[in-house]
Amino acid sequence: MNKRQKLILVISLLSVFMAVILLLIFAGDSPSSGMGEGSHKDGSISSGSGGLAGLLRDKSNDSGIPAAEENNPPDASQTIEPAPPPESNPTTPDPVNEPATGTNTTAPEPANNPILNYRDTRALDSLSLFQQYGFDTQNQGEGNRFIFIIDKSGSMKGGRFAAAQNALIQSLRRLRPGKSFFLFMYDDKSEQFPSRRWLTASNSDKNAAIRWIQQASTGGGTNPLDYMKNAFGMKPSTIWLLSDGKFTDENGVVQLIRSLNRNKAVRVNTMALVDDVGGKILQQIAAENRGAYRFIKN
Repeated sequence: MNKRQKLILVISLLSVFMAVILLLIFAGDSPSSGMGEGSHKDGSISSGSGGLAGLLRDKSNDSGIPAAEENNPPDASQTIEPAPPPESNPTTPDPVNEPATGTNTTAPEPANNPILNYRDTRALDSLSLFQQYGFDTQNQGEGNRFIFIIDKSGSMKGGRFAAAQNALIQSLRRLRPGKSFFLFMYDDKSEQFPSRRWLTASNSDKNAAIRWIQQASTGGGTNPLDYMKNAFGMKPSTIWLLSDGKFTDENGVVQLIRSLNRNKAVRVNTMALVDDVGGKILQQIAAENRGAYRFIKN
């Protein structure tokens, strides 16, 4: 075989080889191929992996490299809907964590806040701060049984009584486990929280007390004598007595507390709210019963 015949043979073999390659490529891309696109049982369509082209695609997918975007262009007719917002889950308001009606939410309570530490009580002698931070149970509260006796006479109507309510609510919210408390309010007559036991610093007892405080109304004179015996008879460790005016019977209040607290076992703190017309008597009561007196200015 001469050189010319050999060259013709090589060219013929190359032509046959190229023809086989082309047939394999076109057979892999053909939709009629048995290894082309197929249908799943659920009706979805998947791309087959027949032929050399399919083999190449499978190898690309196996490598973890995504197919080129131009091979799978996005459908412009389809729009992506934003995910709906999560449904709210309304809950019953918890009076322990809710501000009193018509008042602003209390300020945050940083641990180093000098107002919350009550190191200088003069910083609290304003109506706005008093209703936010309440009674000084931290430093003025002795023992674990606290009683609050609050003036609700006619002169307390409006902002004064709202401030007293908010202050009392904030004080109850901050009571720690292990503390007990009880509530009295007075005008011409006194009324007490409807319970025959001490209230604890639990959420359920706090909630009940807060609801009672919020429904109270003002009117009448200023006479705390009616339930004073009941208050001392419960053997509290500390009492807070708040008023915005002169007692109807100032001497009677002083003498009754003296007789009920002869051994000074109960600490009695007093507060004059906005008006200090009854301040002297309140100062005397506090001084005679190991207590502290404060005047809350408007």
